[in-house]
Amino acid sequence: MIGGNDTMDTIHRVTKYANENGHEMIGVGVPKTVDNDLHGTDITPGYPSAARYVALSVLQAGILARDMQKVDQFVIFSDDRRSAGWLPAAAACARFGNGTPPHILLFPERGFQRDKFPHRHKHA
Repeated sequence: MIGGNDTMDTIHRVTKYANENGHEMIGVGVPKTVDNDLHGTDITPGYPSAARYVALSVLQAGILARDMQKVDQFVIFSDDRRSAGWLPAAAACARFGNGTPPHILLFPERGFQRDKFPHRHKHA
């Protein structure tokens, strides 16, 4: 079976069930997930191309925000993958100097701390 965490769990359950019920079965799991979060793997197929996509998307959004400051003063790029921060971390590859996006990266492995989140005060 080819897939991510759920697929690897499924192949494990199927082969375990088959072997416990008198059917010899060997399961082969091929890790392929853009989340890059499979236990026992370093880099999973699918992650590098997804990481490149995220970095280029953030770079493009940053250029758009820079050029459209009067219309779009900020851009929020959300990567709605599971609970692994590998893809959000890949957004940092878009940074090519100080002051370039991404300016803020939030990771699912770290809880959001409102009191530590940067903010600007408007002075009247």
